[in-house]
Amino acid sequence: MTIKTNNAGFVNFDKKDWGFAGDKGTWVKVSVKDGIETLTVKRAAKGTISREFEAEVQEFCEPFGIDFYAVGCGCTVSVEVVEEEKEEETATASKKYYHVAIWNGAALEPAVDFFQGEEEAIEKFLEKWPEAGVELAQYHVGMIHLFEDIKDAKEHAKAFGGDVLEINDPDDELNIEVDTLEYPHPVCRERIEAEFITIVSP
Repeated sequence: MTIKTNNAGFVNFDKKDWGFAGDKGTWVKVSVKDGIETLTVKRAAKGTISREFEAEVQEFCEPFGIDFYAVGCGCTVSVEVVEEEKEEETATASKKYYHVAIWNGAALEPAVDFFQGEEEAIEKFLEKWPEAGVELAQYHVGMIHLFEDIKDAKEHAKAFGGDVLEINDPDDELNIEVDTLEYPHPVCRERIEAEFITIVSP
């Protein structure tokens, strides 16, 4: 079967719904070490997984001998991908990312820089996500959270509001990293100038 992944090796799924905490925290990743390719499946530690996404992950995992329905919350299962099972098709790096926010045409900044220091940034974060708690809020306000797939960004905007912004980085100028604390996604800890940003949906 063909395994379609993003640039960081995480498998792309069509049915993931960002409105479900369980969908956000569930992921499948392909990694290679010493020439051995490994498939790792992680079920979210908490939150409901949408029925459609759970069925899609189950269908994906079955050829690799993994029963996703039987994987416990917060548990991880890894298997070696043998040669006859794999036909890897890794997405070409587009150097495009997406962000959801109410945009005024200015540069994007981590919340800790946008507001008057960390205390105000945490307060604003908890106003929107009260269930997160102070510790998680403190972690999040230091970065700009991004999506690699515009479909995921649009789902997030539909669920929580905001504009979908395309961030185009053809020359790899932005310092993008992958955050995996809650679910794997790209983040930027630095200011993103307006010249990199285009609004793609109102």
